[in-house]
Amino acid sequence: MTTTPTVAVVATMDTKGREAEFLSAAVRRRGVLVKGFDISLRSSPEQHGTKSEVMRATVAAAARSLLDLVASGALDGVVAVGGGTGSWLARHILASLPLGMPKVLLTTVPGEEPRGDVVEIPTIVDVAGLNEMLRDVLDRGAETICALVRRNAVPSAPDGRSALAQTMFGVTTTGGEIARRRLEDLGYEPAVFHANGRGGRDMEALIAQGRFRGVLDWTLSEITDELLGGICSAGAERLTAAGYLRSSYRARSRWSTSPPRRRPRWRSGDESSTGTCPTCR
Repeated sequence: MTTTPTVAVVATMDTKGREAEFLSAAVRRRGVLVKGFDISLRSSPEQHGTKSEVMRATVAAAARSLLDLVASGALDGVVAVGGGTGSWLARHILASLPLGMPKVLLTTVPGEEPRGDVVEIPTIVDVAGLNEMLRDVLDRGAETICALVRRNAVPSAPDGRSALAQTMFGVTTTGGEIARRRLEDLGYEPAVFHANGRGGRDMEALIAQGRFRGVLDWTLSEITDELLGGICSAGAERLTAAGYLRSSYRARSRWSTSPPRRRPRWRSGDESSTGTCPTCR
């Protein structure tokens, strides 16, 4: 973290410029530095192709720029504000940033995917001109991101145990709890992920960040859902990050204790994961 925390304020400045400036001023009043970040499609250097293609290219370019700032230690958190299109862009950009980094989205369309660990604050009213209700929401958004970046400046005290990732889901809980307690007795600290699709995606992302010494993949139902069209798929990248990093890995399976031999598809900032804006279909 920088000496004085720095937050990126992300918005489509061509249509949300006044609102973004109010948000920036509210952040500065709380003693936090601001970097403005314009994701307007009109100002995007990626102006070739359909609107959907331009949106995906804008997400990829913005994500790369923010990740560069994160890697250099010049950025501590991100707050974004947007309507339909702006929220779609911001949501996918924020999803590309490391888990655990403070991220806040002020949006007219809360609850959409991808969400990751983004804190969402519904704007209630449209982001279309400043009024009493919107000013209050923007001010609360500024308060939230400032509190989060200051909290991140205080590292958690390590207890000396090695962190492990583990999956569980309903019918695997009984055995999973036995395994978890045994690992704790052996001096490890298991972090259990609910294998409901989102849990598997978050686990893969954290494995890729190098947050775990090993993985006990006790529940593989997300793979079944991906292959057979179930409702809890974690995507085609599930079961790849540990092998990509050559992490210690054990899977609960009646056939094998090793992950399948296939080429890892995980990579940071994958443009193909951004999909199509639901408002543009």
